[in-house]
Amino acid sequence: HSMGAFACTMLAVPLGATDIVLWGAAPFLDCMDDKSDTNVRVLVVQATKDSMMDMVATREKLKKFWQMLPALAVRHEIANGTHSGFASYTPSWKPEVEGGIPREEQHKEATRKTIEFLKEQ
Repeated sequence: HSMGAFACTMLAVPLGATDIVLWGAAPFLDCMDDKSDTNVRVLVVQATKDSMMDMVATREKLKKFWQMLPALAVRHEIANGTHSGFASYTPSWKPEVEGGIPREEQHKEATRKTIEFLKEQ
């Protein structure tokens, strides 16, 4: 998730991957490889209480983020999910500590949406 998702954008095509799933990917545009002209299928799973998004996402950056993905990229939002809810570490910054759904619930929803996406061929 997060920065690891961007590694997927860089490695997918050279490794022959046909699908990319990005969990908790904020628009760090300098770390992202442009996939807009590829046939790679992309699922972006984001959380509505992601403090990382709150810190870095501007309207312009979000627009560019989506422009760098294939036109048919799919987005799924996890209501009340958090950035750290995509992982298994203890959050260290205050916005992530306050609120959000239980980690297990977020893991289940992210996994369910990922499986559904990967089964769609």
